Amino acid sequence: MTGIYAVISLVLCIHFGIPAASKAYDSDRFAINEALKSDNIISYKKYVNSFPEGRYVEDALDSIAAKVLINVGHSNELYTFLDTCSRSEIVERALLLLDDNYDNCVKYGHQMPKELIVAYVRHYQTGLHYEELKQSLMNLEDDEAYEFAVKVGTLGSYTNYLEEHPTGIHRKDILNLITQYKIQHKYDGNYLSSGSQPYAKVYGNNGHYDQCAITVGAYGNSDVVVVVKHNNKYGKVAGHAYIHQGGSYSISLTPGTYQTFFYYGSSWNPHKKLDNGLVGGFMYDEEYGKDNPVYLGVKDFGYYVSYDELSYSLREVVGGNFSMQKASRTDVF
Repeated sequence: MTGIYAVISLVLCIHFGIPAASKAYDSDRFAINEALKSDNIISYKKYVNSFPEGRYVEDALDSIAAKVLINVGHSNELYTFLDTCSRSEIVERALLLLDDNYDNCVKYGHQMPKELIVAYVRHYQTGLHYEELKQSLMNLEDDEAYEFAVKVGTLGSYTNYLEEHPTGIHRKDILNLITQYKIQHKYDGNYLSSGSQPYAKVYGNNGHYDQCAITVGAYGNSDVVVVVKHNNKYGKVAGHAYIHQGGSYSISLTPGTYQTFFYYGSSWNPHKKLDNGLVGGFMYDEEYGKDNPVYLGVKDFGYYVSYDELSYSLREVVGGNFSMQKASRTDVF
């Protein structure tokens, strides 16, 4: 009986051992199929953790590495993954895929995404393209800093660029922008006194007549240059004047028909070039306006003579008796 027992026991072990191996194989295959259905990093990680010696671990690790790179454009998943992953073989796979990604970008003439370049430089110092991509990353960051400085457009933003990128590829451009900025803003808040004639070199000096006159008061929120023209086919300027906010000035004229033009703004730049050889203009808030032609005549009452005068009080008023017409720079000058 002892010998029979031994044979039976052996047979039973063999009989129950075969289904156990088959069950493990089926579980492995079932698990990888479930991972494939979900087809995401979490599902493949779950498979690897559940079957560290499974038949499909290598495939799962490759899928994880590939998906990390595919998803990099949507989040910082690659950074987190490479920084925290405990399985070095996944990191190695992801880094090797970076080389493949670079080669494909070069092959098809595409720019490698910045996120991948950052990952390569941070985690793959032994990579084939490390030095090249390190320089590319420096150039990309330089470009971004330059674009930001230009977008902000302040002296502070330009200075910050130079401090952060003292040898940057846009250093020369930034220095030029700083020079332009200082020139432009040198005249912030600058103005002329009321009655100044900034275009006298072109228009000539105003005449002095004890006859007709056009008086303008700048009582709004800006300075103004007044240009009075003869209303004829030549349109010659009869007089002009700069009037500072809160001031007024009278342009004396002989009897005739005139049209008055207005050039508004703030911060007078004496070097700004305009049309027709004129030099000097506002830097900000430029606007142009005009009135209809007006006849200024003389009335002889025998014992005295009366000359017409026209006055403009420039301010925002509801229901005023003068409505400015819009004009262009060409109209005024």
